[in-house]
Amino acid sequence: MDNTPSNLSELRFLLKKKLRKVLPERLLNLYFSSYPFMGNLIFGQPSRKIKLIAITGTDGKSSSVIFTARILKEAGHKVGFFSSILYSDGIQEYPNTFKMTMPGRLFLHKFLKRLVDNKCDFGVIEVTSEGIKQKRHLFIDFDIALVTNIKPEHIESHGGFENYKQAKSTIFMNLARSYRKNVPKTIIVNNDDSEAKTFSSFDAEQKVSFGVQQKADVQGQILNTDLFQNILGVELGRQSATMEMSAGGPFITENALAAIAVAQALKISLATCVTAFKKIANPPGRFEIVSKNPVIIVDYAHTIAAVEKILSFVRKNWRGQIIHVFGAAGGGRDRWKRPQLGELSERFTNFSILTEENSFDESTVDILQDIYVGFKNKDRVIIVADRRRADQKAVEMQMDSKDTLLLLTGKGCETVIAGPLTRKTPYNEKQTVLCLLNNY
Repeated sequence: MDNTPSNLSELRFLLKKKLRKVLPERLLNLYFSSYPFMGNLIFGQPSRKIKLIAITGTDGKSSSVIFTARILKEAGHKVGFFSSILYSDGIQEYPNTFKMTMPGRLFLHKFLKRLVDNKCDFGVIEVTSEGIKQKRHLFIDFDIALVTNIKPEHIESHGGFENYKQAKSTIFMNLARSYRKNVPKTIIVNNDDSEAKTFSSFDAEQKVSFGVQQKADVQGQILNTDLFQNILGVELGRQSATMEMSAGGPFITENALAAIAVAQALKISLATCVTAFKKIANPPGRFEIVSKNPVIIVDYAHTIAAVEKILSFVRKNWRGQIIHVFGAAGGGRDRWKRPQLGELSERFTNFSILTEENSFDESTVDILQDIYVGFKNKDRVIIVADRRRADQKAVEMQMDSKDTLLLLTGKGCETVIAGPLTRKTPYNEKQTVLCLLNNY
């Protein structure tokens, strides 16, 4: 791994990184705050001219953003949105190739101005704890704040779970006193999540809950779920419906209910939601079935909660062998969880291949060794640092064995592998696997 800057952009990144380490926190916060302050002024306070929905949480944010936008569009509204998968200016959708959920500098205010210029009724924005930490949410007046769930993540970056939770709470804390438009200030929580009360405790004109296991305003019931479809019962006051979704997997139910809760807050009928979901597939890289014969699934799961959820779900719904290809992010991101990822893979799958995810400025080999420590049986795991070669090895193993499912987690629909000094190597999991399958 070469950490020596080779151009001006890489040198600037290195200097900025070192400055962040030596600058006092007060000065650093002033630096971060200056950009949204300028953006708000330069672009004419755009967040006051459009109804805005913030969606935050640990897992399921991007899918919930996209599902919410689809429902709003079905209801006849013009909608722009920004997620880590896709974004839309209300006219056209684009893949998010920024490798960032909340791009910095003046980006977000410029994007909101674009939505206003395109006469969008709503903007749906994915909000991250890292974005909040870097003050990218400042001077954005949200109307609805939704939290999907809260689990331990980014612990080292925030200095503890409580700090991480507090960062996520910022949008909710500020909601009631933000600029008022013609929509009630609304908080939406997942009643199945243990932290729901933390977020519902903040002031708002309206509060809506969703859930399956716990009683909620938007009550879901899983009628059937497997690798290829979900059938969900929904009760919303006196309204009820059965939704047959063409997408499978363990995540879509919670994300669908979150989007329906937004619809409930905006007085959009359940019938409209049902119609929207008939047209909705899983977003790219989210429990995406790349191949049905043999079965190959690509997913973005990288948190402990998401990885455990997807592995246990696949194990429950697949009687044959499971090969799992995965890694972990570098750059000092949550080293504590790496051995736990190994433990989970060993518990629910038959064979694991450890490979690069996004190593940033950390040694890929060191990251994979941290995961390797979590395996008790070293005979059922190998390390193949190069992701393309790891995929190739996995496909070869799958072809040599009947009734074997291949699950690749951590990359989803990402288009690059991130290395040191902001270097990016083009890579897409789905395209790589499809290419390999063409050789058979």
